[in-house]
Amino acid sequence: MRAAALVMVGSDAAQNASNALPELVATPVFSQHLMIENVPCDTGRYWCDLLEALPADIENALVLRPEIIFTSDIVRLGTLVHGDIVAAVPLALRHDISRPFLSASENLELSVEDINHWLNRYAVGKPVELPILAGFCGWVNVSALRRVAAHSDLELAEILRRQGRSIVLSDEAFVDDAACGKASSIKDALPAEVSVALLERHPYTGLRHPLSQLNKEGKKPPRLLTRGPGAILHISHSWGGGLGRWISDFCTAEDDFLHLVLRSIGTRDTSAQAFALYLGNASEPLKQWTLATPIQSTSLGSYEYRQILGEIQNSFTLRAVVISTLIGHALDIYDLNVPTIQVLHDYYPWCPPLYATWDAPCETCDADRLSRCLKQNSAHRFFGDEKLDWYLTLRDKFLEHITTRVIPVVAPSESVRRRWQQLAPQLQDYPVNVIGHGLPRGELDSFASHRWDTSTDQRLHLVTLGALPEHKGGFLLKAMLPELLRHYRLTLLGVGEEAPTFPRHPELTVIKSYSLPDLPRKLQSLKPDLGLLLSTVPETFSYTLSELHAAAIPVIATKSGAFADRIEDGVTGWFVAPQGDDLVEVLSALDRDREAIARVRLNLLVMEQRATDAVVRDYLNLIAINKSIYALKRPLCRSVVADKGISLDEGEPSQKALFVRPGASYRLALFQFLLYSHNKTRSSPQLSRFSRLLLSALLRLGMRLSRP
Repeated sequence: MRAAALVMVGSDAAQNASNALPELVATPVFSQHLMIENVPCDTGRYWCDLLEALPADIENALVLRPEIIFTSDIVRLGTLVHGDIVAAVPLALRHDISRPFLSASENLELSVEDINHWLNRYAVGKPVELPILAGFCGWVNVSALRRVAAHSDLELAEILRRQGRSIVLSDEAFVDDAACGKASSIKDALPAEVSVALLERHPYTGLRHPLSQLNKEGKKPPRLLTRGPGAILHISHSWGGGLGRWISDFCTAEDDFLHLVLRSIGTRDTSAQAFALYLGNASEPLKQWTLATPIQSTSLGSYEYRQILGEIQNSFTLRAVVISTLIGHALDIYDLNVPTIQVLHDYYPWCPPLYATWDAPCETCDADRLSRCLKQNSAHRFFGDEKLDWYLTLRDKFLEHITTRVIPVVAPSESVRRRWQQLAPQLQDYPVNVIGHGLPRGELDSFASHRWDTSTDQRLHLVTLGALPEHKGGFLLKAMLPELLRHYRLTLLGVGEEAPTFPRHPELTVIKSYSLPDLPRKLQSLKPDLGLLLSTVPETFSYTLSELHAAAIPVIATKSGAFADRIEDGVTGWFVAPQGDDLVEVLSALDRDREAIARVRLNLLVMEQRATDAVVRDYLNLIAINKSIYALKRPLCRSVVADKGISLDEGEPSQKALFVRPGASYRLALFQFLLYSHNKTRSSPQLSRFSRLLLSALLRLGMRLSRP
């Protein structure tokens, strides 16, 4: 945005300006700050008189009056004034065209800031061309307007139209100009057909109904709509696991920005057949795209993917990208001109089998070894028949993007950093930051409030936590089960659907699933003495280890990967060989020495557990994020989410705009109208109880018949 003048129109005695004025004065957007006196509102020559009063060296200006209440949102309109657009004015109360409410006499019950936040949901998101200069404030191209010789504001606008110049109204900002004089009526100033279209049918009339209702009810906007400035885009797959949980925790812990998650959706053979864009942890996507040409592993460059990124950039103001995986994505993601962080959740794309393990953890992988691995490694079960040459090219291009842009790289544990730098020569001298994932603060508090006393006069109670597929130790545990159950009680908690079938036994409890919020209470009810983590591939972090530590449950784990980084033998847990050969021996020794278990448990009770919000701060400290609001788009407005229902905040019902998107089916439009009517009927104080029940029943019937 070019430097401009900030012009206040009014006398010094009228200095009751909005609280946002000091913020505007401080911004580098404005190179001059002027006060222009004696320009009355109600002469029909407001803009003409103002232009004559401005100094000759001013080219662009934001014009405000002290009696107008505004927010810093108004600065964003300055991005619209370029080329043939010579003026941009905000929504306001005093002009029939620009008012955001149904009635011109409606009083403002909410604050100006509240209305601007609600507009993040209900705004159209596109400027509307006007044949007049509506209102008393806005951005103007002073040099262009000054060259027009006009005797009134209406004549000024008419001449601009003849020159092919445009004046636009924008829902990027709302101001309260109720203290100004009443704007001139346009009914007699414009042809009847034009005035009727402007007053009744222009695109912004659709937002008047919801905003009027919200204003009359005095309903404050939810937290989500007040977030800013801009969005962080997370690059993810749809496989879930620790990566999915980490992104979910990140989105929950950080609330300065809007969080978007772009997930590739596919199969193990074809990792992206479609993409879905989610708002944080929402269960329903904002947008979806189906690929004409699916992505088998990772695309080196994709027109379709670039189109998707372009749509996201046009709808949201991206401030940063956090790349958690390239599975199903394209290297075009690195071409976005925003700060980027690369997170090494696994060893892809260097290692197509993901875990960099072939009989034992890999420390090198040249072309010859990779060729043999793709053919012989039983762990390689992803990405169909993608060829060796493809992976070698992908490796080089991936690391070239990282090192050329000097993108910060983060590993969740020291072992991941060390092995990536061993495997990839280009990273040997490249800084890789080690930042562990942490747990949400609420979960840590819940674990701390669900403690229990242990008993030493009974069988040791062992617990495994989380899924037990083969690489997580499922088959190893099954093979050792008869020996373990002769001496110990065992609970398999949350084994998942991929776990092997376990036999019935009085000392064995198998629980397939649990919810994370219930885990502290569940562990308290089970009161286990020891946890078992028997992964046969090196873990990159292990949320289950964090949860067992937070619950103060001593752990016996295979000595590899993140377990070796995060457990101190004999102090916070114990190690066994990666094959688990000595598990029975270690358990037997601990069974005889219960005091050793008690000492480790005590160490865990006092050990500091890192919270996710602190982890997220470490991540964002790696990059410089632009927090300027001046080019900020409205991220959840109607042009972005169309007829989707958006959960605005926890406990908040979905908000839907009452408009019909072109191309939407009639059945969908009818269903949403009936749903809106049903919700209104149930809460309407104007109807008797009997009328509400009757109308509600009829509307429910209509909804069932019209459900899309």
